[in-house]
Amino acid sequence: MKNLNHRQHQFALFYDGNGTETCRRAGYQGSDNVLAVQARRLLRNAHILEIIEQRNREPTAGYIADRETRQSFWSTVMQDAGQEMAIRLKASEILGKSCGDFITKLEHSQSFSFAKLLVEINLDDDPLVIEHNE
Repeated sequence: MKNLNHRQHQFALFYDGNGTETCRRAGYQGSDNVLAVQARRLLRNAHILEIIEQRNREPTAGYIADRETRQSFWSTVMQDAGQEMAIRLKASEILGKSCGDFITKLEHSQSFSFAKLLVEINLDDDPLVIEHNE
């Protein structure tokens, strides 16, 4: 990328979220405060941001299946008559779960009465407040 010196380019390639440490790895020198300031400057450079964004996009392309790809796969397995029925049923189950077909809804309600709580507590056996006499 033009307009970047070697250390700036190294910073863009090494950047992993920790600007101070990335500056150090890229060859910049100084205290943590100096390196943090340098990292902030570098992260405002459009060319550096472009390299970081491009690098972050590349690893996931084709390696991580998105929701639509997974659902398409499970649908294909489910509809494949050549597969064993157990595998087709499991694909159907996973597909249904991914679409939210089997959401279990639990409701919980409880009424709280302070008066009822006081009646249930035996204050003689287990006092809530311990008095210290000095």
